[in-house]
Amino acid sequence: MRNSLKSRFIIVVFTVCFCCLLVVSLVSYYNSYILVREETNQVAHEAVNRYASELNNWFMQQAGVLHAISQDIEINRDFSDEYLSLYLMEKFQRRDSCVIDYYIGFADSNRKMVCATGWVPPEDYEASTREWYKEAVKNNKLVYITPYLDADTKEMVITLADPIRDGDRLLGVLAADILLTDVMKLAQDVHIDKEHYSFLLDDCYNFIVHPHPDFQPLASESRNASQVMQGLYRPLTEQIQEGRYPIIELKDYDNSKRCFALSEIKETGWTFGIAIPHSEYFGPLKKLWYGFALALAISLFIGFIIILPVVRSLLRPIEDLHQAVGRFADKDFSARSPVTSADEVGELSNNFNRMADIIQEYNVGLERKVEERTAAIRNLLDNAGQGFLSFGSDLQINQEYSSECKRIFGFDIAGQYFPRVIFPGDEAEKQFLENALQTIFGEEDEYRRGVYLSLLPEELMINGRHIQLEYKVIANRRLKDNYSIMLIITDITEKRCLEKQMEEERELLEMVVKVVANRDDFLEYRNDFQRFCIHGIGELLDSDLPRDEVIAEIYRQIHTFKGGFAQMKMGYLFNQLHDCESEISASRDELREMSAVEIKDFLDSFKLFEAMARDISLLEEVLGEEFLEHDNKLLIDEQKLLEIKQKIITCLAPWECKMLLPYIKRLRFRPFKELLRSYPESVSSLAESLGKSLLPLRITGGDMLVDSDYYHDFCKSLLHVFRNAIDHGLESPEDRLELGKNEYGIISCDIKEEDGGIAVVISDDGRGIDINLLKEQALDRGIYDEEYIEGLSCEEALQLIFADSLSSKEEVSSISGRGMGMPAVKAELDKLGGKVEISSEKDRGTRFCFWLPAHDKIDIEDFSIEEIINPLLETAREFFSREIGINLLHSTEVERKKRQELLRITAFITIKGVVRSYFILSVDEELGRYLVQAMTMDEIESGTEEDFVEDVLAECANMILGNSIKLFPGISELVMLEVPVTLYSDQTAIKHLQADIWTCDFLFEEGRLRLGLISQEEIYSCL
Repeated sequence: MRNSLKSRFIIVVFTVCFCCLLVVSLVSYYNSYILVREETNQVAHEAVNRYASELNNWFMQQAGVLHAISQDIEINRDFSDEYLSLYLMEKFQRRDSCVIDYYIGFADSNRKMVCATGWVPPEDYEASTREWYKEAVKNNKLVYITPYLDADTKEMVITLADPIRDGDRLLGVLAADILLTDVMKLAQDVHIDKEHYSFLLDDCYNFIVHPHPDFQPLASESRNASQVMQGLYRPLTEQIQEGRYPIIELKDYDNSKRCFALSEIKETGWTFGIAIPHSEYFGPLKKLWYGFALALAISLFIGFIIILPVVRSLLRPIEDLHQAVGRFADKDFSARSPVTSADEVGELSNNFNRMADIIQEYNVGLERKVEERTAAIRNLLDNAGQGFLSFGSDLQINQEYSSECKRIFGFDIAGQYFPRVIFPGDEAEKQFLENALQTIFGEEDEYRRGVYLSLLPEELMINGRHIQLEYKVIANRRLKDNYSIMLIITDITEKRCLEKQMEEERELLEMVVKVVANRDDFLEYRNDFQRFCIHGIGELLDSDLPRDEVIAEIYRQIHTFKGGFAQMKMGYLFNQLHDCESEISASRDELREMSAVEIKDFLDSFKLFEAMARDISLLEEVLGEEFLEHDNKLLIDEQKLLEIKQKIITCLAPWECKMLLPYIKRLRFRPFKELLRSYPESVSSLAESLGKSLLPLRITGGDMLVDSDYYHDFCKSLLHVFRNAIDHGLESPEDRLELGKNEYGIISCDIKEEDGGIAVVISDDGRGIDINLLKEQALDRGIYDEEYIEGLSCEEALQLIFADSLSSKEEVSSISGRGMGMPAVKAELDKLGGKVEISSEKDRGTRFCFWLPAHDKIDIEDFSIEEIINPLLETAREFFSREIGINLLHSTEVERKKRQELLRITAFITIKGVVRSYFILSVDEELGRYLVQAMTMDEIESGTEEDFVEDVLAECANMILGNSIKLFPGISELVMLEVPVTLYSDQTAIKHLQADIWTCDFLFEEGRLRLGLISQEEIYSCL
C-alpha cells in the first residue's frame, strides 16, 4: 500500500539497520584499506630499492676498476705515451666488464689522446673540450657522463671519467666507455611481470632507459622526463627534486594508468623506477571492497527477512482501522472498525465508531437543510432580473445557473462550452475568448488577472438584444483550480434606448482663481529652474535634435537663468551658473563626444540645486520658513489645476474632456504685461551696477489676456535685449553730456495688438549698433564669408546680432560678451513662429520690434483619424528600422474594419483622455522571437524566446505609442496611457460593438506585424 504506515515502519527500521551496518562496514573497510595500501606500498618500495641497489653495485664495480687503473698510473709515475698505451691495452684485454675502451686525455694540448683500442683521434680532436674531461676536472673525482655518440664506434655510450694527477699537477683524465645498450639491457632485465617495465633517469631527469623508443636518448638530444608528452611525467621529476620517492599514480604514455615506484642510485645520482599497472597495484584493495560490500548485502537481506513478519503482526490492527475509515470516507456511513484490543489502537477504534454514529445522524439533518436552502437561493436568483452562471478552467458551464440565462440564450446551457455559447457563429472571436480565459486561469498575479479580465467582451448582441456581461473571480474549493469565474448577465436593451433620448447635462467645472498681484519673480525663476533641471535637460538630451543644438540650447538656458538669478542677487547660484557656463563654453568639443548620461553627470557636478537651496535658506532665515508657503498659496493653486486636469483626462469621457479642459486652461491666462513686470526693477539695478544713468523703464500697453505658459520663455529671454541695451547701447553719463544728450538714458517697452498678433517694441536712445563692427566680427569668427557679408543690406546686417557667439565686446564678463544672449532670444522667437525688425541709427539709438502670433485659442479642435494613425505608422516604421534594425518590405493601406484578426502574440494599450482608444500591436511567432533577441541585452538561449516575448512586445508597444503621442495634433498633453497587457493566441480576432478598428499590416523579412487602433469615439476620417 503506497505511503502506508506499514511501509513507512519497514523503511524506518530497515534504514536504521542499514545505516548502522554501513557505518560499521565503512570504518572496518577504511582501516583495512589503510593496512593493505601500506603493505602494497612497502612491497613496491622494496622491489624498486632492491633493483636500484643492484644497478648501484654494478656502477660501483665499473667505477672501482677505473679508479684502480687511475691509481696505478699515478703510483707508477711513468706518464709516457708508450707506457700508458701498453698499460691500457693490457688492462683492456684482461677486463671482465662491459667496457669497450680505456683512454686518457691529457691536459697538455701537445700530447695526443692514448686509447686501449689503438684509436687515433682526428687532428682537430681536443680532449680537454669534451664533456667527460671537463666534468672530471671540475668535480676532481670520478664522474658519470650522460649518453652521447662515441666518435670511434659511432654508438651511444656512457662514459666514466677519473682525473689523473702527478702530485698537485693535473696530468689528464682517464675514461672508460660503456655501451648504452649494455646499461639498457641491465635495467630492462628487471621484470616483475609482463605488464611492468623499468626506466632509468640521469641526474638531469633525461631518460637513459625506457621501453618506448621515442623516449630513448639520441645522438642529437636526450628526452627530458619533465618535457615529454606535454609534461606527463613532471610529477615524477618534482618528487625527485624534493628528495622524496612516494608511489605516484599517473596516466602513462600508452594512455593506461600505472603506479610509479622510484629509487635513487647513490653512485651515479641517477634515478631508477618501475611502472606497475594500476589494476595490479589496486587489485588487493578492490578485492577488499567487494568482500565488504557482499557482507553488507547479506546482512541487510537477513535483517529484512526477520523484520517483515514482525512488522506485519504489529500493524494488522491499524490496517483494519484504516480500511474502516476509508470506507466511511467513501460515504459508506455504515462502516465500523472491528478492532477491540485493549491498547491504544483499540481505544482509537472505539472512538472512531462513536464518532461515525454522530456524523451519520448529523448528515441526515444536514442534507435536509441543504435542500431547503438551495431551493430558496434558486428562487432568489431566478427572480433577480439578471442571469448568473459560472464555469471553471475547463470553460464548461456549471449545472447551477439562473432561469434568466435560459431566457436570454434560449436553450439549456448547463454543461455547454462557454465561448461557443457566447459566440456561436464566430470561430475567431470564440478562439480569442478561449485564449483570454485560459490566460486568466493560468495567471497567479491578481492585478494582472484583473487587467486580462478587462479585455473580455463587456457588451454583446445576443438574439437581437443588448446584453451586458460582468465577470467576477470567485473562490471555489470544490474545483481543482481553487477559483472559478462567475458571469453576471444583464439585459440592458431598454437602458441603451433611454440613453439615446437623454440629453447629457453636466455641471460646468468653474474655478475662480485669483492670483496674488505680481507674484514675486523669485518664485517664477525658482520654478522655471527646477523644471529645467528636473525635466528640461532630460527632454533636450532625449530629443532628436543634433548634439550641437542640444548643447547650444542648454547653454542658452543656463545663460538666461544666470541673468535672472543675478537680478535676484542669488550669489551662490549665480557663481555656480557662471562656472557651469564657462566650462560648457570651454568644453564644447568634449561634450559633443559624450553620451546623454555623461552630459547629465557633467551638469550635476556643479551642484546647482545645492547652490539654490543655500540661497533659499538665507531668505528663510530673514523672512521665516512660511515665506515660501505664503507666497506660493493661491485660492486655487496652480498645481491643483494640473491635478484637476489630470483627473479629467483619467476619469471622464472624451467629449467631457473637450468641454472642460478649455476652462481649466483659461484660468491660467494673464495680461501680457505681467510677463514683463520684473524688468523695470532689474533694468534699474543693472544700470546702477554698470555706472549708467537711466530713467525708470516704462512698459506701456499689454493688457490683453494671453496664455502665460505659451509666451513665458520668450518674455524671459528679453532679459538679454534689456541687458544689451544697458551694457552695449547706453553711454556713460559723461559721454552722453559730450554728445549733447540728457545725462539720463531712456529705455522703453511698448506692447500692442498688431496684424492679428502681439507687437513688443523695445527701444533705447543710446549709441546704436555699429554695423561695420558686426560684419567684421561675423567675418573674423567664420560665421559667413566675405562675399556674403558684402552683399548684405543694412537691415540684413543688423540681423547678424542673432548669430551664435557674435558679440561686439572684446572681453567676457559676468554680464555679457559671450555672444549667446541674443541667439537665445531668436531661438525662443522662432519657436513661436514670430519675427523681428531692427532699426538703429548711430548716436540716436536702437529699436527692436518683435511680432508674436496670437495664441488665444482654448477650444480643442476636431482632428481626423489620419492625424492619430499616421504618427503611429511613421513611428512604428522608424522604430523597427532604427531600434530593431530590420527593413520594411511592404505595408498595406490603412483600412477601417469592424473586427481585426490577431497574429500569434498581441499587446494592448488603453489610451484615455480626449481620445478613448485601444492601441493594438500584433506580431507572428518568427518576428516575436527576433524581437526578443534584438531587445534583450543578455544572451538568450535558443528555444527560450517564448518566455520573454510577451514582455518584449509590451515594451515595444509602449515605446511606439509613447513616441507617437508627441506628434498627435495639439492633444499630446491631454491623453494618458495605461499599462500594456499581452495575449498569446492562435487564429483569433477582436471586435467592438460600438467602435471602429483602423488597421495596417507590415511585412519584414523577419516576420509580419499588424498595427491597429480601436476608437470608441466618432473621429472624423477621410478613409
